[in-house]
Amino acid sequence: MADAAYHRAWRAAHPEYRARQNQLRNERRRRTGRGDRSAEYARRRSRAIPPMPGLHVGHELFERARQVLGPRRTTLVSLHDPLYDDLLSEATLALIEGRNPSDAIRAYGARERAFGRVTCPLLEETARGAEPRTERPPVRLDSRTRKARGVQACRGLPRASSVDTAA
Repeated sequence: MADAAYHRAWRAAHPEYRARQNQLRNERRRRTGRGDRSAEYARRRSRAIPPMPGLHVGHELFERARQVLGPRRTTLVSLHDPLYDDLLSEATLALIEGRNPSDAIRAYGARERAFGRVTCPLLEETARGAEPRTERPPVRLDSRTRKARGVQACRGLPRASSVDTAA
């Protein structure tokens, strides 16, 4: 049986054969055109990644909750709010339980935002390049010492439970 090296060598030694085959193919394409290939393309599997459906899509209850919560996009720029899906779930749950969804959204959002304020540093100070305000210099603690002293990993801020809220 002939191998690929033999055919490569033969084609290299006979360039007129390749030119003649190209000419015949080009004439045939000029005569008949490429034809309608839509049936061929329809048979092929698409290489595109199938679209991922959004959360909470296609149910009347979710649509009612979305009307209460409002659109995900409120500006010219598309901003991804990680709380949006959680708030939508909370509004849906409030509708199921018979509570006021607006009050449920307001209470849940306030709880989540308060947790973020207590547990993480102010990002505006870091973005400006200013040092975050601390009463004492930052101390490097391993995980056991953090737990023992009641300090969280967010740059030495005290845990929410150890913050004095009465002041």
